Amino acid sequence: MDGTGTRRKWTGWTVPAMMALLSAAACLAGCQAPPERVEVPRRPLAVRRSVNFWIDALRDNDLAWATLQARCEVRISNPQINTPTNSVTLGSGLLVVKKPDLVYLRIPHKGTLKVRLAGNGELYRAELPALSDSFDGRYGDPVEPQPGRIHIMPADIVHAFSPASLLGRAPVLHDVEQISRVSLVEWESDPPAVRIPAAISFDRISEAITTIEKYNADGAIRSVVTYPRRELVETGVGRSVQVPTAILIDYPMERTRVLLRLEAVKLDQLLDEESPFKDATEAP
Repeated sequence: MDGTGTRRKWTGWTVPAMMALLSAAACLAGCQAPPERVEVPRRPLAVRRSVNFWIDALRDNDLAWATLQARCEVRISNPQINTPTNSVTLGSGLLVVKKPDLVYLRIPHKGTLKVRLAGNGELYRAELPALSDSFDGRYGDPVEPQPGRIHIMPADIVHAFSPASLLGRAPVLHDVEQISRVSLVEWESDPPAVRIPAAISFDRISEAITTIEKYNADGAIRSVVTYPRRELVETGVGRSVQVPTAILIDYPMERTRVLLRLEAVKLDQLLDEESPFKDATEAP
């Protein structure tokens, strides 16, 4: 209303008001616009392979290197170990593996013995002063709970690096989701029976070995090997291959878990020890 008492009529918007209104409208329109489409990466397809493909993969892996030596730390957990965590680290020492089935582990490399494992492909011996125990036997021996016994089986260590040495049995393939499982079957004639001493599982996408399971004669799970870590290691001929540098061996019936951590891995080089593979039945 002006000074004469007459109501003033608005005949239009000021320029600043118009600009503010247009800006608000544009913002509102932008907020209501449909979101941009987000492309979700597709998961790689798990390709179905034949049993012969996986057997060839095992053999190719076996040919990648012949000898391995490394600094190896061993940690064991078992309900019989009297610590707050029921586990103990035994320290680090020398691990030597020679394919197909020779293994030697001494902790420490030099000095007062805590652990010595040796296997010659058929017989093995385990000296475990750190656990006040020792035992020996054959590679295929069962693992069953015994008072005062905590198993670390040399055959399971070498087979973790060289699973192709488990072949020689009829392979049977079974696929579950992205895992291919090759069971190794034996036929026994007296009495007639079918037995599965071992099974090897692969990731169908990466084609890496995920687990190795072994079974006692009664079908109970003897041991399970898994691979928490792998690394590229250069061979003696200048090429690099994937090698397990952390290996977990689980003995479920005994509730024992053995973790091996490897460092300073050498492949196909002169051994630090002149002859680490003594007679596996010989005491250190």
